[in-house]
Amino acid sequence: VNGAGQWIGERIVLVGEGEEALNARTAFGEKSIGILFQKDGEPYRNFFKIVDSDGKELRPAEGLDPEVSVDGVGYRGAHGGDIAFDGSGFVFVWRVGKPNAKGIVFWSRVDEETHEEVRADVTMEGDEDPHGEFNLYTLIKVAVQGETSVVSFVRDYYNQSLDMTLEKSQIIKVSKDGTVSPSVTTAPSQMWNYHHEARI
Repeated sequence: VNGAGQWIGERIVLVGEGEEALNARTAFGEKSIGILFQKDGEPYRNFFKIVDSDGKELRPAEGLDPEVSVDGVGYRGAHGGDIAFDGSGFVFVWRVGKPNAKGIVFWSRVDEETHEEVRADVTMEGDEDPHGEFNLYTLIKVAVQGETSVVSFVRDYYNQSLDMTLEKSQIIKVSKDGTVSPSVTTAPSQMWNYHHEARI
């Protein structure tokens, strides 16, 4: 779109009509576009793919949610997710959950040239020890600085003086090789206030 709000050139299809995407997030690399998208799937299913500037698939869509099932119910995608380009690869984060199990935030990096992938469990819900549950509709964001990803989100944190959990913005650093650092609250954890969202 130019400065006058007019379309420039032809639109391209990033996620095919048959894929019925509910939403999609994109990051532009040097030669391609990384796409993190969700389909309908009780409530969501997360996928990642890479296309060129004409929409041609360079890496076909891959399901991201783990299929681990102990009680007959596998994990499903949750609200939110984000993607960025770190100069040589796509980094993206997404969240999953299932009934009677702790939600998990995942991080992944896919090299733009080789499509080699590194994946890591970033964090998960706790038992108020001190971490609690994720906000149902929390934003999961990722920003990159050099070879480090910074993941931000909101999760309950136990407040000792109130004897209850309060929603707190938290960040976690992830290195290019998938090494995950401990989470840090963006403000003193025992303050008596609620956080709505976290963005880097």
